[in-house]
Amino acid sequence: MKGSIYKLKNIGKAPDASLFELLENADETDIKILIALLMSADENGEILLSNSLEWMSAIGESDLAASLKFWTGAGIIKKQSGKSKTEKTEKSQKTETAHKKGAVERVGEIASYRTAELAKLMEDRRVTAEYLDAAQRILGKTFTTYETGIMAGLIDQLELEEEAVLSVVAYCSRLGKKSVKFIEKTVFSFYDEDITTASAINERIDAIERSKETVYKVKSMFGAEDRELSTKEKKLFTKWTLDYGYDTEVIKLAYDITVDTLHEANPSYAGGILDNWYSENLKTYDEVSAYIDEKHSARTDTKSYDTEDFFEAALNRSYEKMKK
Repeated sequence: MKGSIYKLKNIGKAPDASLFELLENADETDIKILIALLMSADENGEILLSNSLEWMSAIGESDLAASLKFWTGAGIIKKQSGKSKTEKTEKSQKTETAHKKGAVERVGEIASYRTAELAKLMEDRRVTAEYLDAAQRILGKTFTTYETGIMAGLIDQLELEEEAVLSVVAYCSRLGKKSVKFIEKTVFSFYDEDITTASAINERIDAIERSKETVYKVKSMFGAEDRELSTKEKKLFTKWTLDYGYDTEVIKLAYDITVDTLHEANPSYAGGILDNWYSENLKTYDEVSAYIDEKHSARTDTKSYDTEDFFEAALNRSYEKMKK
């Protein structure tokens, strides 16, 4: 609950009869909490609950949760996902500073829960026992209270589907990474890319796993099966297989052109060819093959120095410069 973000709805609109009916149904605690929320809202109508708690220090957690649920259901406030605009600005500034210092700041983490708060989440079925049990079975471990709080927060604070988080749990388990903190970090990496639904997360995990299988084959293709890839090679191979979605057959076409041209397997040169195909929106082996055949046919018919000739010449010049 602490750290949750709410936003006032219908800011600037005149109250209607339904609001006065709600006020009649609200008790004294509900009214106090609503006033506290109004006083804590920023210019965008956003309310960071941790900032509001000082106004509510005399109110119990259960009463606060019930009142927030009341005003949310009434349409006066709504719970926001992610971070407030103020937090995002602050995070952006901190991240920029961290990058300048050569460090990358952690994207985010789940705010901790008290035992009573976890019990309330379970009681309200905002987080189910079945979800926590399934996660523990997948990982083969029993969660501590702290770990339970993280797993619950991924649902409560990020508002993700339980199925989505369990897909990440299973993926991390297959990697042999069974730390709840590693799972939290992985979920945040998807969340920050706006990959939040169960279907989107499953698609991304499938793409990552396919990419790893293809990278292994590409390593062998470029004669690197018996050594670790360099940082540059990792970036290139991951771009081809994960970002571009190319399979081994397409990469083999670029490899063949590279070897035929340079008489050696040069990843940078092959990368230039693949970049060109991707910019032409060529995704499959058949599309790339047809493109190559069309270019070869055009050269044979016109014997002209076309765009493809220019591209290959530019690649050769760049390669010659790298060798010097």
